[in-house]
This record gives sequence, C-alpha cells and structure tokens, in this order.
Amino acid sequence: MAFIYQRESSAKDNLSHIGNLLHAANVNAYKVSIRNKALSSIVSFEKAKTEELNHQLKKEVEERKEPQQKLRVRIQEWKRLIEQQ
Repeated sequence: MAFIYQRESSAKDNLSHIGNLLHAANVNAYKVSIRNKALSSIVSFEKAKTEELNHQLKKEVEERKEPQQKLRVRIQEWKRLIEQQ
C-alpha cells in the first residue's frame, strides 16, 4: 500500500512540475510577444522615418541638378568664348 501511495504522490509531483514548467513557458512566451510587438513598432517607425528622409534627399538632389546643369552650360559657353578670342 505504501508503494502505491508513493507512486501516486510521485505522479502528482511530476504533474505539478510539468504544470509549473508549462506555466513558466507560457509566461515567457507572453513576454517575448510583448517585446516583439514593441520592437516591431520601433522598426515600423524607423522605416517610415527613413523613407521620408530618402524622399527629402531625392527631392534635394533633383533641385540641385538644374542649377548644376545651368552652370555646366555657362562654363561651356565661356570656354567657347575663350576659344574664339
């Protein structure tokens, strides 16, 4: 009889231990989920910020192309004038 009681107690201890492990795993999974959501939010914000900065940079590059082209044309004109003299 003592042997049967001991087996039942051991089985209950094992089930209790398994339950504790499952609970701990569930809590850790929940914490990881929260961290992942926070990181995802940060990444989304930074991606949007990067895209905005890229758009601004492209706009500035396009705005500078026109004056540079005009400058090239003037330099070519000056070179022609110098060559003619």
